[in-house]
Amino acid sequence: MKRAIAILLSLLVVFALVACGTGNTDTDTNTNTNTDTNTTTDTGSGGGNDTNTDSSGNQNTDSSTGDTDSDKPAPPVYESTTVEDALKNDLGVFDDEDKYGNEGSVIDYVAVNEIDVSREANNKQAFIGKGGAYRIYGTSNDGQIYVSAPDEDVILILDGVSLTSGNSIVGPAIFAVDCSSVTIVLVEGKENYLADNSANDGEGAVIRVRSCDLTIEGKGTLKVEGKAKNAIANTKELTINSGNFEISAVGHGIYGKRGVNINGGKFNIDAGKSGIKSGDGEDISSYEYGYINVNSGSISIDCGTNGFNCVGPVTVKDGRINIASENGNGIDALEDVEISGGTLIFDSYKSAIATDANVEITDNANLKLIATGNGISAEKVTLDADGVIYIKTTPTYEKVTAETSETKTRYVYKDGAYVEYDPTVDGKNATLYILRDSRGFEATEVVIKDGTIGIDSYQDCFNVEKLTVTKGKLVLFTVGDAIDASVQADISGNAEINVLGAEKGIKAEALNIDGGSLNIVAVKDAINTRAGIISGGTVYLFDKIDLGTDGTITVNGGVLLMVSTTDGKQTTAGELSFVSAVITEREYALAGNYLKITSGEDIVLVELPKDYTEKMAVYYASSTVGENITVSIGSCDSDGVFTSIYTQTIE
Repeated sequence: MKRAIAILLSLLVVFALVACGTGNTDTDTNTNTNTDTNTTTDTGSGGGNDTNTDSSGNQNTDSSTGDTDSDKPAPPVYESTTVEDALKNDLGVFDDEDKYGNEGSVIDYVAVNEIDVSREANNKQAFIGKGGAYRIYGTSNDGQIYVSAPDEDVILILDGVSLTSGNSIVGPAIFAVDCSSVTIVLVEGKENYLADNSANDGEGAVIRVRSCDLTIEGKGTLKVEGKAKNAIANTKELTINSGNFEISAVGHGIYGKRGVNINGGKFNIDAGKSGIKSGDGEDISSYEYGYINVNSGSISIDCGTNGFNCVGPVTVKDGRINIASENGNGIDALEDVEISGGTLIFDSYKSAIATDANVEITDNANLKLIATGNGISAEKVTLDADGVIYIKTTPTYEKVTAETSETKTRYVYKDGAYVEYDPTVDGKNATLYILRDSRGFEATEVVIKDGTIGIDSYQDCFNVEKLTVTKGKLVLFTVGDAIDASVQADISGNAEINVLGAEKGIKAEALNIDGGSLNIVAVKDAINTRAGIISGGTVYLFDKIDLGTDGTITVNGGVLLMVSTTDGKQTTAGELSFVSAVITEREYALAGNYLKITSGEDIVLVELPKDYTEKMAVYYASSTVGENITVSIGSCDSDGVFTSIYTQTIE
């Protein structure tokens, strides 16, 4: 067994923290609850109400547009661009030009029938009673296309039509029932406009199809304005292959009860409720599961609640999806969310992605997730992508009642600041607030197999029971803990973890490091564990290891460097042992200077990320270390040439 050496240097210096203020208590417990989910109700009007339940248990229906400005005083001050700066080159992928649009299929149809809605002014309603292709054009402010062709296929070719269901026709502009299938074709170069009026409560959609599948395709433009509830609604499967869509709705933008397939097209959706919705049910006993599949296309959604709202699974294979959610989640699903390609950019009031099941991100997927809730909330998350996943969560206070916030610290807002609620001072009827959960990942388990992952979160970057990292590049910054694993964290292979700042770098009941490289800058503990094993890899820690009162960390291999203001609790267990030396010089351990350790075959050169106060304790362990160690502090130029300003040799 080769003897390794650790050196203890004590240097009195000025101290400046990397992360300003934490507000986090030093506990080793966490709670993994994924409750940013929804329940939906179809009342026969083309898509039902959403009820979003956030992580504090507070329900928020679609009729709400969120708290008013007076209900949302200023959130905690939290500004950080460190992760964004570190991944500047990688994040350029989100600025790439949108390459998606009308690449979906378009089939040529020959119209054998024609309907000029301008000529239907006397009858108001144009009735289609048999299958076939119908060319529809003209202008009407008070009309309807009504289709009832049992067991037959109907094709509606929109060739520059402008149709509003007005005062006489209270219902959808296009209303189809009892068909085998309905296809809407958008003629290339033509703009079509469809709208209803605010009295259209019964069917609740501008385009409403019952009892059969609906397909929309073409290279023309379709503008849909849902003044009563929804824009496009279907009780079965809805497939859009191509087209240019401008959709606005008081309710949902697009609703396919049994399923929604997007294979191409360009979409601008402005919805008071969900942008795209599938599935239905008041509670779990009556759920009718749907699905949302996006295979290509460019989708931009500005919505009141959830961008994608699905009582079932969501799958994204390609495309560009931008979602801005005023009062909900980016993707809200009850089943698995699978993303294997495309570029997704979300800005959500709650979680960016929330599901009761699993999330899998693979292949060429790129995600930029901004949220005042959690980045991703799920049961299990698997990351195995060649792309970039960037998550930024920001804190916000949420108004609640005393009954719904017993498990969280409650605040009242007075004199321009939040203060902890005291019922004896503030009374039982005070307006109460809690700090919304704002973590990168909230899950039972996260497995990372590949990808570039940047997380800048107010609370923990990972709040999990178990974390496994075998490959990939992680850049993390948080006011909380970078990794909080209540059961176990395993790091191996080619994993690269760079914690730019955190209260605790890794907090795990059990920690196994068997490969990879870790560079951790922390305020309290770089590692906090009760049972740790380091068997391989390169581990650089810029704060202490905390093992509690009875914990151990066994170092059997790899390289371990710890630079701390305190000795921390160490162990001599395992194949590597420690010795120490004390150096009394005080003026060198400053942020920006470089620490160089030369010993045998080893040469370590690292930049000090922060100043150290009172003393700087350096521990170094490696299986290839020699008997004599040289410790230097100095500067390093752009060519990597090191110039020493302090050197100490330990024999």
